Amino acid sequence: MVAGPASWPAAPDWMSISTLLEVERCPARWALSRGEYPDVWRRQGYPRAIQWPTLEGTVVHRSVQRVVSALAERGCRSLSDESTVDALRELGGYTAVVGAATTQVLREYEDSPRARSAMNAVRQQLGFRVPSMRLSVQRLVARTHLVPRVPARRGPAGSSEPASRKRLREGVYSEVGLRSAELGWRGVADLITIDKDTCEIRDFKTGSPSAGHGLQLRVYALLWFRDRVRNPDERLASRLIVSYGGEDREIPSPSRGELKELEATLRERTTEAMASLAEEPPGARPSQENCTYCPVRQLCEDYWAWNSKNVADTDEVGGDFVDLQIRLTGRNGPGSWDGTIESGRDLESGDRVLLRGTNWPFALKLGQRLRVLNVRRGSGGEERFAQAEGGRTVVATMVGGSEVFLVPGLSQWDVNAL
Repeated sequence: MVAGPASWPAAPDWMSISTLLEVERCPARWALSRGEYPDVWRRQGYPRAIQWPTLEGTVVHRSVQRVVSALAERGCRSLSDESTVDALRELGGYTAVVGAATTQVLREYEDSPRARSAMNAVRQQLGFRVPSMRLSVQRLVARTHLVPRVPARRGPAGSSEPASRKRLREGVYSEVGLRSAELGWRGVADLITIDKDTCEIRDFKTGSPSAGHGLQLRVYALLWFRDRVRNPDERLASRLIVSYGGEDREIPSPSRGELKELEATLRERTTEAMASLAEEPPGARPSQENCTYCPVRQLCEDYWAWNSKNVADTDEVGGDFVDLQIRLTGRNGPGSWDGTIESGRDLESGDRVLLRGTNWPFALKLGQRLRVLNVRRGSGGEERFAQAEGGRTVVATMVGGSEVFLVPGLSQWDVNAL
């Protein structure tokens, strides 16, 4: 059922680049994703939908981290070392690592009510993708510069820092937590490689190149420079690498002066982001870019008001996916319902809709108001509109990635009928 959170989340204690960008894009999205929903499930935040392309990237990323971490712990110098072969054998090989990461990622969705209906299909699809994921992991690991670690020294007695927070000496370190208490920021660098002459920060990406990836690495360079525990000598990062599946891209390393400018910019942006989260509820910023893949748009009233006025930016009439808010007015069969449009891209309120689907997550009834996400408007050779007595009817078909949510309360049609 569509309902706001029982309580809104507090502002973050620590800022990160991902949090900043999400809040700047849409404060409401950040807050709705992290609110309390005790009537939906017991965990923090709103349940996430499950999609295999997103999970594939996560599996590859975690697999790379697992392999690199094992090689670093062994003190491997190259992939041809005997110690490297032994480390991979202990892991069970790349296929076993990918399989274990897949199981771990899927387990995180087991209690999500939004994932139940799609879990088996996603598990099967990821199984088909194991050879491709294994190849991606091998390519990313092959471009990693391996440096044996220098044994860490004991920290000062009575130190309040956790055991994992130690000074980094020469070697390769994966998933390195960095933080600056002065700035109030933290982040996790995928890989930091330190030798006598070089300090390299590397981030693994499974998607397409983006300008935001460069900003993320520059932020990591700043946090590395400001981390008094990891880097007490204030050593600068000399190389910043974004490692994609098929190539590495080097980002210019910031100088001390450039880091100072970046820090000032981040302080200003953080202040503005925190101010936007102080509102209750935080404001929404609906747009095509912000809302198309928003995981909580079904909860956002501003989105549905915007969606009802949104005009499609294409003249194509078949096979496109839309979000609709509808009111059920009749039943044609177990998998087919009539309704009227209340909100829909490039549609008028009151337009008729023919909703087709199976395996509904709850019992559908006449008069219910629904929000359906990612429904196909027309299918294959089918026209987007079917002609019906008295006018045309929008054809909306539920497919694998579609979702349906119940909207409580009366529709405007019901109010007018009273």
